[in-house]
Amino acid sequence: MNCGVIGIGAFGYHVATTLSEHGHTVVAIDKELHVINSLHEKVAHAFCVEHFNEETLREVGFGSVDVAIIGLSHNFDLTILLAVLLKKKLHVPKVICRTTDQQNKEILELIGVDQIILPEQESGTQLADTITAGCNSFVRVTENHSIIKIHAKNEWIGKKIGTIFGTKNDAEKILFFGKLEKKHINSINIDYEIQNNDIFCLFAKNEYLNVILEK
Repeated sequence: MNCGVIGIGAFGYHVATTLSEHGHTVVAIDKELHVINSLHEKVAHAFCVEHFNEETLREVGFGSVDVAIIGLSHNFDLTILLAVLLKKKLHVPKVICRTTDQQNKEILELIGVDQIILPEQESGTQLADTITAGCNSFVRVTENHSIIKIHAKNEWIGKKIGTIFGTKNDAEKILFFGKLEKKHINSINIDYEIQNNDIFCLFAKNEYLNVILEK
């Protein structure tokens, strides 16, 4: 996949380098030369540019990217302009923007941005969720449903999975359960006896997950 990243702060840097590590072709642009120099050996293309405009975007290859990420954090007017150029002029299939608050997010949605990231808000919410849940892997899917990864507790060892987690049809409580072992995901039936070092990935209503975490 061809990916473009505009604005190489901490957010843009990690997005660009991680995409490259995953095997994607990345073009990254920023106005600061020292920032771009730090990327030359980590992404396919890194350019220091004077202006973020349509001409520059075309020159560096944004007209052929599959995904464009705008990582600017302090210039929302420029973020809007770039989003419009990428969507309406360069016809980039997917445009993702970083922004700082809900009002900005709603504006970006109105102009057709495909995905809006609020890093501070999302990381703060996730931290509060993990502290509340008492486990390190807690991902909020909706307001009422989440995913957790939890290691088998000592008191679960030898008990059947159905005894601890219930069944798939049990009042919609548990929607999915699995086991991670040697980097493979294995299906588990309700008669499986829990063993030491088992890890379970659960997707369910928050109130049910709280019950499991407190067992």
